[in-house]
Amino acid sequence: MSASELRNDLAQRGIRLDVHGDLLRYSPRSAITPGLLERMSAHKEELLAIVQNEAHAPAIDLSDPTAVWQATLDRLEGDPHFSADILESLRKGLANWISDS
Repeated sequence: MSASELRNDLAQRGIRLDVHGDLLRYSPRSAITPGLLERMSAHKEELLAIVQNEAHAPAIDLSDPTAVWQATLDRLEGDPHFSADILESLRKGLANWISDS
């Protein structure tokens, strides 16, 4: 499992990650199993980088549907559960939506 897959798994479980210096904090602590903790330790550096990048990502204007759609596409591109065909269809849908607006 890659660090990004682990990050997605943690998010799906409702586990929040925060960076404090070179420390990776998580909550709720009760949701962390020994197996998750082991995987988090193995990917600590990558998880630190992912969480830091998320914190520096530009804010999304939720009142702008096009921006929300594009941000969603950007996030899904890193998800191995979405094939290139699905992502391409979503991109085409976005392009059609923009051209029809």
